[in-house]
Amino acid sequence: MGRKFLIFVFSFILTSNLFSGVPVFPLKDVKSGLIGKGKTVFQGRKVEEFDVEVLGILKNPIPGKNLIIARLKGDTIQKTNVIQGMSGSPVYVEGKFLGTISYAFPWSTEPIAGITPAEDIFSIPKTTSPPSSTYSFIPFKKTLTLSEIEKIASFLNVSSSLKDIFHGTPVLTNFLNSSSLIKSVFSWMGLSSFAFLPVEQGEKPGGRFMEGDPIAVQLIKGDWDLSAVGTVSYVDGDSFYAFGHPLFNLGPVDFPVAKAEIITVVPNQEASFKIATIGESVGRLIQDRFSGIYGKIGESPNLIPLKIEIDKGKSGKRELKFEIVNQRFLSPILILLSIYNSLLSEFLGNELEEPNFHGDITISLEGEVSISGGRNVKIEDYFSGESALLDTSILPTAVVYYLLNNEFERVKVQDIKLKISLLENFDSVSIERIWVDRNEVEPDKNVNMKVFLKTWRGKERVEEVSIPIPKLRKGEEIEVIIADAESMYNIEVKAYRGGVMPGSMEQLIRALNNLRKNNRIYFKIRVPNEASFLKGEELSSVPLFFKSVIGSSRVSSSPIPVTSSTLKEYQYPIDKVVKGFKVVKLKIKE
Repeated sequence: MGRKFLIFVFSFILTSNLFSGVPVFPLKDVKSGLIGKGKTVFQGRKVEEFDVEVLGILKNPIPGKNLIIARLKGDTIQKTNVIQGMSGSPVYVEGKFLGTISYAFPWSTEPIAGITPAEDIFSIPKTTSPPSSTYSFIPFKKTLTLSEIEKIASFLNVSSSLKDIFHGTPVLTNFLNSSSLIKSVFSWMGLSSFAFLPVEQGEKPGGRFMEGDPIAVQLIKGDWDLSAVGTVSYVDGDSFYAFGHPLFNLGPVDFPVAKAEIITVVPNQEASFKIATIGESVGRLIQDRFSGIYGKIGESPNLIPLKIEIDKGKSGKRELKFEIVNQRFLSPILILLSIYNSLLSEFLGNELEEPNFHGDITISLEGEVSISGGRNVKIEDYFSGESALLDTSILPTAVVYYLLNNEFERVKVQDIKLKISLLENFDSVSIERIWVDRNEVEPDKNVNMKVFLKTWRGKERVEEVSIPIPKLRKGEEIEVIIADAESMYNIEVKAYRGGVMPGSMEQLIRALNNLRKNNRIYFKIRVPNEASFLKGEELSSVPLFFKSVIGSSRVSSSPIPVTSSTLKEYQYPIDKVVKGFKVVKLKIKE
């Protein structure tokens, strides 16, 4: 039995073929009535010709860009209209390279296509300079919200600027894309998925690219696969051009590419599309530009290995392995999809529907993200309830996002390993009340507390904790905040006017390694002293002279004044997800 592959085909209408050494037909000589030939693959690996009639030039549909408009003719095209998967198919007039089929008009009743001129295709840079050093537009915190994930994914969406000539990127993949989350993420990225279509892969297409060959850009490889499929436009030695439009318009990239074989063309009223099987990687993509993609045959990209071990207790364990492209916006989204899809598959079995857990699920997550410089970020947390699958998937996504989009240095993610344990029950408690053995406490001594918790079924549970009290002056008042991870974060956001913002790479790694966990009761001891918050650190008991220095207008980062100073913080682990918070007022004994 061959491997199951589903692929993801661009509604840009993906690439085709061109012969080395063919002269370019200049745009200035293009006029209505020119007749040419196009090349693409409709089935298998055989390159076939179709007729092209030039209708004219559409000037500046995008500022500074022109499109050649043409009517396509041929037996297959008359049945299917312009096909998603044709993008990059080369067109020749008078034996000269005119350009590539790259765009279609949504819901057109005739096969009218947009052709990217050859001059634009050859203007794609061939250098591999690193991407610009910009950094995160999302403030640092423990995790990401769905709206923030949408913001990241939408950055990859090029279809919004091409809405009149491009109707999104349809996706065929072996992801469980009946999931509403996966459908939403594809939509945010400008992709539109068709129904789940398993394709049995037979012999894998291999060898070097030729003009007209189907080409796949592999975004995820492994137990789940996600590939953008089009056609090779031009081959020049070890170099190739394809698509005639952007993939995500990311500029310099480092993605694997493979040969593909077309299974069939599926006619569709909105947009017909190609189904293909994916071969082994044969090169890498190094440029993703508005006028197309450019890459090198025989080179290998640097990918992120992702290993997920899922433990279902008595039901056994399962290990999944992936390789994911390394790009600061795309990688976090692909990691989210890989984890969520892996978890979803454990609960769905053969039923391709969104599960309804009714909250009866708890997930334990442990893992590690290794980055350049021999540094590591440990991941550990506990999730319960209806959002457990999503929350589990988002935490590693957030860690990778903040690492790849930090403002301090360019980081390479070298490896991700996750261990996920699934329990089909709901383990959550809420903090109901706090008992202390005395309200006046001695400095340098412990105060004994009882934390009364209530389970979701209403049963009471008591945790006895002994908290050390710092050495303070007699008569000084203190407060102890007893809270879950989220509540403690919200308290800090309010106190520090936006939360903790790391001021260096070392602070960022330390902050990620010390993210608060959901199965902890946190105890924060504060005193009503004036303090400052500067570059990710709270500065307590700062001398008056130093306060005047850091508060000077000559200092680039201004401190944030806070009305209370944190002296100590402790955590108490339990085997449940904790919710709620309480505050206890204490006084140092006279």
